[in-house]
Amino acid sequence: MWNFFDRSGDAIEIRFKLSEYMTWQKWSIEKELSPVGLFFNADLNLSLAHYNIVEHFITDLQVEGVDTEQLTSYKLLKSFLMVDLTERWSNTVQFQFKILVYKDSKPTDLFASPWIQVEKS
Repeated sequence: MWNFFDRSGDAIEIRFKLSEYMTWQKWSIEKELSPVGLFFNADLNLSLAHYNIVEHFITDLQVEGVDTEQLTSYKLLKSFLMVDLTERWSNTVQFQFKILVYKDSKPTDLFASPWIQVEKS
């Protein structure tokens, strides 16, 4: 599905929390740039891939009657968030995330996940 002009909003933001008592925190894919990064920047490439998954998931949400948890884009999004959050906070046992879309500088909740249990290996 091509929707270059029919974007959901001007900006996308992911927020997460690790417990019901925690306030929503902004999850960022921003990475520091370095001079070598002009030629080779694996971290930035990974961040761009993550952002692409988020955009793909938002596009998938536009289909009526879709079972969100069965979407490949949802599974990928959930998976990379789980990896990133457990790398930052090793004692993470569960998390929840939501996607906000900003249109004309006004945030709107587009999607909120159920609580996700972290799979320990």
